[in-house]
Amino acid sequence: MLGRDAIESLLPHGGDMLLLDSVASWTEREIICLTNTHRHANNPLRRDSCLPVFCGVEYGVQAMAVHGSLIGGNQARAGLLGGLRDLVCHVERLDDVDGALTVQASLLFGEQRGFLYAFAVRGAVGALLEGQATVFLT
Repeated sequence: MLGRDAIESLLPHGGDMLLLDSVASWTEREIICLTNTHRHANNPLRRDSCLPVFCGVEYGVQAMAVHGSLIGGNQARAGLLGGLRDLVCHVERLDDVDGALTVQASLLFGEQRGFLYAFAVRGAVGALLEGQATVFLT
């Protein structure tokens, strides 16, 4: 398991914007992360004390970035979100979800310039947000 300090070394940003608490497991094709930051009052994505479910995309993208760094030699690489597909929201907000969130990202395709991942954000009640994201490395 990797903690916040290890995750921060694998991402191009940190502080309050670091949304993942730990990496529970990872393989060459998949990563599973855990977090409780969806309930933090200082979560930088909150608006009017609400964390909309769409903010789960950032959780998924961070899991993808950590995975990309881990399979790429533990090196943080900056990237840009190129597109979202098949986004399905099962709830309206994340801040009222009890317990930890599980953020899973599965590599569908990868090359030197970018990646395509499927991702899901889950809570104790099941799926909260699912979709696919394309990330282009800068």
